[in-house]
Amino acid sequence: ALLQTALHGAINAKNGVIFSMEMSAIQIIGRLVASQSGWKCVSAYEKPSTPHFNGMKAGIAEISVLPITIHDQVSDIDAIESICRQQKRTGLDWIVVDYIQLCSPSEDNITENREQQVSLIARRLKLLALHLNICVLTASQLNEKEQLRESRGIGHHADYVLRITHGDEGQNIVIDKNRNGERHVSAPVLMQGGISRF
Repeated sequence: ALLQTALHGAINAKNGVIFSMEMSAIQIIGRLVASQSGWKCVSAYEKPSTPHFNGMKAGIAEISVLPITIHDQVSDIDAIESICRQQKRTGLDWIVVDYIQLCSPSEDNITENREQQVSLIARRLKLLALHLNICVLTASQLNEKEQLRESRGIGHHADYVLRITHGDEGQNIVIDKNRNGERHVSAPVLMQGGISRF
């Protein structure tokens, strides 16, 4: 959902940066191409059909011109802030931090417990959004009770919290928090995991 949202922003001429702490830049590009083209990226060894190959080729061409920068070697909040401030000078509308529990605290906060560290990271991302006037999107792991993992501060600092549920009746996107409107509403979605698209 994060990458699909970022993709739509870029298609609408919004400049953005993806900070990936779980996947390589190549994997991110593959998912963006799949979401855009509707064709899963596969290697030549898998012998894609001509329509499949042409679909991937078209998707790559479309993605290559979008205003997206991908960082897969950056994981600490200080570096993320620094890159964003530099990028803002030439244009920055949104960032994706995937995902917040993999983000490292600044050295000043290493002595804090993990809950405090994650809360401080969430707060700094919120301040970054306010000071640079950008949209900050991040994902969070959930615990066994389907609550935000490691820190309730993530939800406290967020303007919006969306949760994807999976059940016998399919998937839903639930708005758990909405600072500017209605909450506890949901919409049914169809998840197409092979092409990273809802």
